[in-house]
Amino acid sequence: MSAARQALVSTRAHFPLGQFDLAVIEVEGTVQLVYLAHGWADGPLKALANQFAGPETAAQLREIADHLDTVDWPKLQGVA
Repeated sequence: MSAARQALVSTRAHFPLGQFDLAVIEVEGTVQLVYLAHGWADGPLKALANQFAGPETAAQLREIADHLDTVDWPKLQGVA
């Protein structure tokens, strides 16, 4: 039985996303979105979930951003 080895991460970028941190990593021929949150009492970031991304993911995220741009945030927050 061979020993497990750590995956080789070639690129990593972090982005704030609401109360979470989103890491985009390139690891051994894949791109993954890793959703992170702070542990208890502002502890270290912990991975909550990861998702494999593909060439279509950027356009999908732009669609989400475009939709969020149309939300009437002042109305939702009770500010007229």
